[in-house]
Amino acid sequence: MSNRNRYLRWLVAGALAVVVMAPIAVYAAGTFVDDDTSIFEADIEWMASNEITLGCNPPANDRYCPTDNVTREQMAAFMHRLADSGAVNAGDSLRLNGKGPGYYENMIWATGVDDVAHTLIDTGTATAELTITTPWDGYLLINASASVRDNDDDSQTLWWIQLDNTTCNAIPANTASVAYAYATANINGLRQSASLTGAAAVTAGSHTLTLCGGATTAYGTVADGPSITALFSPLGEVPSP
Repeated sequence: MSNRNRYLRWLVAGALAVVVMAPIAVYAAGTFVDDDTSIFEADIEWMASNEITLGCNPPANDRYCPTDNVTREQMAAFMHRLADSGAVNAGDSLRLNGKGPGYYENMIWATGVDDVAHTLIDTGTATAELTITTPWDGYLLINASASVRDNDDDSQTLWWIQLDNTTCNAIPANTASVAYAYATANINGLRQSASLTGAAAVTAGSHTLTLCGGATTAYGTVADGPSITALFSPLGEVPSP
């Protein structure tokens, strides 16, 4: 065989090798062979690399079937694998009011309890108080309670919470601003309880909450064991340290 023929055969063999190997090189760039024309190829391959999807044609699983509908059972498998993969921290990605889950390991809260029996007057008596310092703008989530008694008469009591105002005054601007509740002190010393739940917007800094109680009779109505608790919830994203 002449050198020229040998050279031609070598060229043909090399060309065939390139033709045969070219598809393998393309497929090696990704997990699936049917998503190359999809605009979501990068997302599909991300799911595959994190084992969130395994493929649609077991046992080969070299296809994703990108235009097929997803059944509820397939969706369950996707979500289960996503949760197990650790590829996404759902607590940081889906932030609750701007807070990651680690924020609640160091909650900002305060409680005020007074074990002294307070006689309530009609304009309002301060029965419990707390001060809380908030590092950012946000909200105070507030809960308060007290036990009410009157040994001489029936008396309806009004309870409310004042923010940054420690002088109780039963005017609508105060009683309706944060939270309020009613409780009736029955005759013969029977007790009733008052429970309040509310929220107040606050700016960064120190704030005082006062639990106020007022009675329809000017004497004899007593509040026992009043307490107030506030939990701070930041507004929006928590600033980086």
